[in-house]
Amino acid sequence: MLHWRISSYLIGLCAKASITKPWVFKGFSYVIELPFLKLIYEYIYLKKIRKTLALYESSPGFQVALEPLNVCNLECTMCPYPSMDREKSQMPMDLYKKIVDEIVAFGHTRLNLTHYNEPFLDKNLFERVRYAKQKGMFVGFFSNATVMDSEKAENTLDAGVDWVNFSIDGATKESFEKIRIGANFEETISNISHLIKLRRERNSTIPLINIHTTILSKENLESSNQLKELLCGADSYTMGLADSRGDQKDYNFMKTFTSNTNKSRLYPCSIPWTTLTVMSNGKVCICCRDHDGEVILGDLNKQTITEVLNSEEMLKVKKLHLEGQGDKIDLCKNCDSLYRANLSWWAN
Repeated sequence: MLHWRISSYLIGLCAKASITKPWVFKGFSYVIELPFLKLIYEYIYLKKIRKTLALYESSPGFQVALEPLNVCNLECTMCPYPSMDREKSQMPMDLYKKIVDEIVAFGHTRLNLTHYNEPFLDKNLFERVRYAKQKGMFVGFFSNATVMDSEKAENTLDAGVDWVNFSIDGATKESFEKIRIGANFEETISNISHLIKLRRERNSTIPLINIHTTILSKENLESSNQLKELLCGADSYTMGLADSRGDQKDYNFMKTFTSNTNKSRLYPCSIPWTTLTVMSNGKVCICCRDHDGEVILGDLNKQTITEVLNSEEMLKVKKLHLEGQGDKIDLCKNCDSLYRANLSWWAN
């Protein structure tokens, strides 16, 4: 928990700095490219990466992101969901149970019922949670909170959901609704406040409630500083910089690290070693940035978890990333994770 809090704090600082002090990243990028310092930096950094990878390989308990239903009710400005082309589908319970059973047998313990979906729209959500909990998993999900009514809040507590990460990008109606297209600010805040109140009345410690803000501008950064007061009683409040998914042309961090003169080494993204992403159709895609299933690593309708993790496709992705050639994968080529990796491995 302490490690998570420290990592979240550092990520939040980076998010704020990218918006308010972009010169910090430009300066960092310049310094680590100086000839002598570059050699020292790469030696230390690659040593850290190898050590962390050895830990990942010896302990298979990483997170599985499983999407029970690929439907959302909002069209947020930083999300590619509105342009998603794959067919909308709900994962059958028999396939869901098969996957959960295999996940547990393999040694995974963390289940995130999120990819490109609003979990509370899934009519089988709480049945899914109960099944995974019976198998000993730590279960939670990301939500926009807009459809979490009183009954669903009660069911969240009754089912034993371990954590919920609510995405709230602004503490004023104007800043929030400008980003979360289709959401009502007052109703959303009321829904979360009700869950916090209900949990307190039951004297329960779960679900752990995190309020997360995606930073897109100085405006929503300044507004979001008020969320601790507005949603008092949550367990944590985090911030993160918007990423490059959805091909955002004016994306701040990406422009800083991918200028024509920048020659930063492409360090491997950690996701191929830390997270397995399963879409609602049972296919395994490369990561959370893959909204349309562009890079498929396997199909759990036909394969086991073990077969997917040892598949030619998975091993190829890992090999390319380890060799600093992640940009040879079309989906990874324009992804900022290859540049954020200059910082992310230190937090692992």
